[in-house]
Amino acid sequence: YTNCTLFEYKVNIDTFFLSQDSPRFSERIIENFVKNLDESEFIQKDDKETRKIIRDYIKNSQKSITIQFKGQVRTGGEEWSEIRAEKLFSQDGTPEKIIGVILDINKAKLDELKIKEQQNYDELTQLYNLKAFNENSKKFFTDNGKPFSLLIFDIVNFSEINEVLGFTFANEILATLADSIIHSIPEDSIAGRIGADIFAVLLPGTEDR
Repeated sequence: YTNCTLFEYKVNIDTFFLSQDSPRFSERIIENFVKNLDESEFIQKDDKETRKIIRDYIKNSQKSITIQFKGQVRTGGEEWSEIRAEKLFSQDGTPEKIIGVILDINKAKLDELKIKEQQNYDELTQLYNLKAFNENSKKFFTDNGKPFSLLIFDIVNFSEINEVLGFTFANEILATLADSIIHSIPEDSIAGRIGADIFAVLLPGTEDR
């Protein structure tokens, strides 16, 4: 990792101490850390789940935790970080302090997300593959009964085109058709190649169109 910062959090005074200056914090000693966690830009503002995990961890008996999250950095923009923490307890068994490290995982995480995103698309047409199309279409079937249209179609005599004109020409047809689909449907629609020459398009709110 290109950047890592050791930290210590003292539970009884709700104060967070950093071993060095960090691009993820404006200062090395942060008082009222948990109290002001909702307002902190350290974690992405709409990431309520990570904030809850941190609060619960501080209170419960769990010894160690690893959390990945996205948040504001001092240089501008948002980047991915990872906290690896270990909790130390007092003699009566109550949490006393938490020590650990904050790692800069932004590049590795972005690469991971890019690979996952690429796995959702058909390489030739850049439309959703069957698995991704099915996954992304679920929301339309559970969206409070709002109307939508589902179109499924194929290319007539595609197997003959493959045999007579070859795979290269057939692939050009597929890619051209996919490009036409992408540029013809509204932004809130989804499209996929769900078979060799089978395409699907889901159009939400079609009662008004």
